[in-house]
Amino acid sequence: FDQYDGIFADPEYWLEQGWCDYMAPQLYWSIDQPAQSFPVLLQFWLEQSGGRIPIWPGLLTSRVGATTKKFPAEEILRQVAVTRRILSSPGQLHFSMKTLLKNPEGVTDRLAAEVYSTAALTPIHRRDQGGRPPVPLARLSPDQSRLVLRSTDEGAVRLFAVWLQFEDRWSFSVVPPMLAELELPPGTSRCHVTAVSRTGVESAPAMLEVFLGGRQCSRTGTAPGDQPMSCDCGQSNWCGECTGSAGNQACSLMKPGPLIRRDLVHAASKWLRREPDRLLLRLLPRRQPRQRGTRAGADCSGIEQ
Repeated sequence: FDQYDGIFADPEYWLEQGWCDYMAPQLYWSIDQPAQSFPVLLQFWLEQSGGRIPIWPGLLTSRVGATTKKFPAEEILRQVAVTRRILSSPGQLHFSMKTLLKNPEGVTDRLAAEVYSTAALTPIHRRDQGGRPPVPLARLSPDQSRLVLRSTDEGAVRLFAVWLQFEDRWSFSVVPPMLAELELPPGTSRCHVTAVSRTGVESAPAMLEVFLGGRQCSRTGTAPGDQPMSCDCGQSNWCGECTGSAGNQACSLMKPGPLIRRDLVHAASKWLRREPDRLLLRLLPRRQPRQRGTRAGADCSGIEQ
């Protein structure tokens, strides 16, 4: 099947021209298949992109539990691991949602437990990043049990990214602005919060340090590690000894948790084939089909888009 002649698709040319926000080639082959290996094909599309446009491959998750050309659940988990190893801006699209709802061979449970066990931020939109949203306003509720979040520009914020430290561990979660409150686990000592724009850009952080006596210090800065602007205990130096409400304890300079993982995950529920789409493709500039060859043992002529 030739996608150029069959469905008027020329994705390599679209990548060259930078017309796409992202490309999602349907890489519906296994990792160990010699003729069309999943990582080899993924590398091929990365080379076509040249780093200009994100490549987020489509995975044929519906082959798990299929009657023919069956994939084991382990194959899909391995393919996700490959994308995270190869891609600088990782992401995957699963076909289809029906399979994830049926959960054959426990693939959905395994994805949730082993692959998508924690929240992640979607990659930054490269073509139109926009500016950074304002630093979120973070405070503790009067009973010290909840983190309350606000923004001075609610229209610029898609969600809040929150790191919480308790004991020697960090946990990450995302909070929609319409909720704007998060229950704090017992023993929480530090909070690190950024606002995330609709294009994935993070604000400078707002940070809270919770003391055993139920008191708190807060600071804002342009980035983790920058000099703080102020401390609630009344001192201008965050690292100086507090003599105010913090009870003569020293405020340690806040350090955030591990870097927030960015990952895009999408499950397709239905393929739409409409004539207007095909008409639009007919109107795109046409050129002579390029020579299609074999790269590293992978026949790329049959790659669908």
